[in-house]
Amino acid sequence: QGFEEDLLDAVNLSTFIDGEPVSPELQRKIIGLVESVHRKNIVHFDLHDQNVMIARNGKQAYIIDFGLGKRRADLGADGEDDKVWRVARAIDWCTLALSVCGYEACKHNKYPSSTLLIKQARQAINGITLAQLESVLYEHEGPTMLVNLVEKRGLKMFPKSVADAAKIWDIMTLVE
Repeated sequence: QGFEEDLLDAVNLSTFIDGEPVSPELQRKIIGLVESVHRKNIVHFDLHDQNVMIARNGKQAYIIDFGLGKRRADLGADGEDDKVWRVARAIDWCTLALSVCGYEACKHNKYPSSTLLIKQARQAINGITLAQLESVLYEHEGPTMLVNLVEKRGLKMFPKSVADAAKIWDIMTLVE
């Protein structure tokens, strides 16, 4: 069975887990996929549970919908430790962790099974200021999915990227 057939038989992550916590094994697969995308100098900018597809047997995972994605060069990021690049990757990690693990797990580290994705997001955002996060969101028309995420999870945030950025920054920079 080829890639196309696998993907046609896959379901999005939220359907696959059906309200259950994401297993550590599946989190490791997803983390590997995101790392692979970032190694190719691409940020997704719309990374959430609806854009991660899982084969029904749970053995394969795919990231879809790169419509808002950007190449590193398009962000004006050039150095190894460029802040814009770091912030862009952090946005991917944080929005993914929030959508997959949920607000309560991210804020309170409530569910041990969610630890891998939350830890990855917190590491990514470590050392990034709120001003840097907001700047990247504004300059690069940040992830529109933040508003959808707010509505989906019932978070009490204003439906504007700056308010969403502030909430994400606040949640992800909490001391563990």
